Amino acid sequence: RVLLHPVSGLLAFALVMVTFFQAIFTLAAPLQGYVETFFGWLGGLAAAHLSNPLLADFVSTGLIGGLGGVLVFLPQIVLLFTLLSLLEGVGYLARAAVLMDRVMAVSGLDGRAFVSMLSSIACAVPGIMSTRTMPSSRDRLATMLAAPLMPCSARLPVYLLLTGMLLPSTARWGPF
Repeated sequence: RVLLHPVSGLLAFALVMVTFFQAIFTLAAPLQGYVETFFGWLGGLAAAHLSNPLLADFVSTGLIGGLGGVLVFLPQIVLLFTLLSLLEGVGYLARAAVLMDRVMAVSGLDGRAFVSMLSSIACAVPGIMSTRTMPSSRDRLATMLAAPLMPCSARLPVYLLLTGMLLPSTARWGPF
């Protein structure tokens, strides 16, 4: 009764989501640091043991650095899905989907799309894959098209870079 109430349910939802994301970013940060340190060490080791400078740079920066740049997000994704399965196991995600039905209806989506959108914050691929459980093909397609628009920590630096490149530094927003 409390978790589905229009006022106390939304407050509880906000509290759960703030705690959820704070836990993800706080707990994953040290693990991400370990991954970065490991791949930095591995790249340095490869560069030190390869005699050809071009090959050493390719292996250490391109291959090992590129793999490390992708795997650095693995702790966040694992933690996100662990916490999602915990919330689903206690039955809270079903209640949150009912609560979010009104909010999601504004954008033309079903309340069940909330779980896919939440997954898409970490990565759009699992968010899109999670739409397979939605009963309506129209809702499934709409959620699949909207899921990649959710911001993730990997895309934010790209957005900032593109904004800096495409907008002039003297751009003025609004009437000021």
